[in-house]
Amino acid sequence: IFIVVVSVRLVLVVAFRYLAYKWSTVVARKIYKEIIRRILSSPLKVFDEHQLGEIIHGLMNAPDGAITATSSSTSMVSSVFLIGSFAVMMILISPWLLLIAAVIAIVWFAAIVPPLKKRMQRHQQQKYDRQQDGVNIATNAINGIRDIRALSAEDRWIAEFSERVDLWETARGRIVLLMAFPTPTLQTMLQICFAAVTIIAAIVLSPDVLVTQLPVLGVFAYGLFRVYPVVGQASQAWISLGRALPNLRAGQMWAGLPEDPLAGGTE
Repeated sequence: IFIVVVSVRLVLVVAFRYLAYKWSTVVARKIYKEIIRRILSSPLKVFDEHQLGEIIHGLMNAPDGAITATSSSTSMVSSVFLIGSFAVMMILISPWLLLIAAVIAIVWFAAIVPPLKKRMQRHQQQKYDRQQDGVNIATNAINGIRDIRALSAEDRWIAEFSERVDLWETARGRIVLLMAFPTPTLQTMLQICFAAVTIIAAIVLSPDVLVTQLPVLGVFAYGLFRVYPVVGQASQAWISLGRALPNLRAGQMWAGLPEDPLAGGTE
């Protein structure tokens, strides 16, 4: 049974990874095409209200939200199947393992994951906005390069662009840290929990009783250390949805631009 469960898990992981790639590719292509179609068929006032850099940045980066959301959703579904396979193994070993794992997962998702998701969303919004500012500065500088050189103002434009780069790279660094945070943190917490249980057992139980209870501690350790990878994967996928939201909103805005009825040739 164990070999069958492990084999099914491997097949599901590979299948869902491939599904995530195919699905995100299809979604991205549709969004890119829809945004450029909307831009080219939008009323001219849109080009008065939005700078060229803002339009280009929206075209090239807004679809990333859908790609991230698609990958995160697929990873969540994969995590559910993995959790199901581990639940089967835990029930076969001891129903108490499943109960302990469920309690750990509920506490983790209720207390730790929601604030991390909010922070991820805030940092991604900062990154998106600062990149948009940077693209605006770059396009304005390129369009006005003759005037900039005539005024010897290159250093000022470089400084403005570099400031935006520093801001969005700071946000990106925080995003990377947040994405790397869940699994090692959960592992550390479970290791501390197991160490505490072991110490308490050594203090409370007599040596003879402790020896007889070592198999129980071993089963408990197995359950804890099999839980954290799948719970960590599920929490990373959920937190990653917060990363997708700012770009999703931007993609919705650009794909929802009004169409000029006089525009033609964009079907």
